Amino acid sequence: MLRTEKEKILVKVPCREEVRRKFYQRFGEKCEFVFTEDYSGDYSGDVAECKTLKSREEFLQNCLRDAEVIIGEPDEAELQQAENLKWLQITWAGLISIQRCRIFAEILY
Repeated sequence: MLRTEKEKILVKVPCREEVRRKFYQRFGEKCEFVFTEDYSGDYSGDVAECKTLKSREEFLQNCLRDAEVIIGEPDEAELQQAENLKWLQITWAGLISIQRCRIFAEILY
């Protein structure tokens, strides 16, 4: 079955413009990116659900809920909000802090 919607990618780490361009060039047709570092209160990024939100907390909660992929290191409370999460890409080696999250205890052990 062919997917018609774009994958929703939440990027929680700082990202240089050059890297963002590469993301869009390589994956822009298939993926919709939100960079949390961009939020300024009047967000006008790619994910429609996040465009009209007033607070950074509300912005992050909605983007976490909708994200299918997260790039970065969400804490356990953020992971619990990520209802649609399919993939977590951490930016460092090792899983110790992730292993400690109760949400992953059954999966990893």
